[in-house]
Amino acid sequence: PWIAAVVLGVIPPIFLSPYLLNTAATTAIGYIISADGLLYLAMYFIIAIACVWYFRRLRGTSARNLLLSGLLPLVGGLAMLAVFIYGLTTQTAQVSIVAGVLVLLCVVVAIVMRLSSHAPYFSQERAVHEVEADTEARPT
Repeated sequence: PWIAAVVLGVIPPIFLSPYLLNTAATTAIGYIISADGLLYLAMYFIIAIACVWYFRRLRGTSARNLLLSGLLPLVGGLAMLAVFIYGLTTQTAQVSIVAGVLVLLCVVVAIVMRLSSHAPYFSQERAVHEVEADTEARPT
């Protein structure tokens, strides 16, 4: 996630910097911060859903594991998605377009890379958290 955080911090200023030429600097900076916030919401939605998927075998071992590795991350991720969608519909057109296009571009690039890349990342076995026999016995 730290690489995604760095990329998300760099991309919006690049795409929104042309507005500096046409508007006040404070307006452009506000647009950049708003677009960045929307992109972070999308990123944390994806991270939460990935955590729910990764720990899918652990959820059935106890009510505590269901809550901590299933329900809470899922609710948090869906809340991030809801705020992202709300932000897209209530922000200025410039912010919504930049954030929406960048999210769609990321999805398209991910699909293209999945279909065309020969990198080991795309060919290795999918990871899942393995449940050990003494999952409940271990202190946390």
